[in-house]
Amino acid sequence: MAELKYLKVRTDLIGKMRGDAVILYGYLRYIEKRRKPDDHGYFTLDSNYVERGLHFDRFRLNRARGELKKLGLIDYLAGQNQNRKPRYKIL
Repeated sequence: MAELKYLKVRTDLIGKMRGDAVILYGYLRYIEKRRKPDDHGYFTLDSNYVERGLHFDRFRLNRARGELKKLGLIDYLAGQNQNRKPRYKIL
C-alpha cells in the first residue's frame, strides 16, 4: 500500500506571507528535492535560474527571499561574484 506523505505547514506563517514569497518557497521546496545538499544542508541555485523559472525580476526575488528569511523559513548565503553560486537551506 502506498505511503501518504504530507508537507508540514506552519499555519501561523501562511497569513504573513505575500504571493511572491509563497511562490518562491514552493519553488525552492521543489528544487530542494532534486538537488543534492552539501554537508551543511545547503543547495546551490543560481539567481538567474530562479528569475527565469519564476519570471521574477531581481527586485521581486530579493524581496521574496528577504521575507522568507525574516520569517525563518529559509537560510540564504549570497554568492561571491561569479566564483560561488548563492546557497539556500530550507529550515
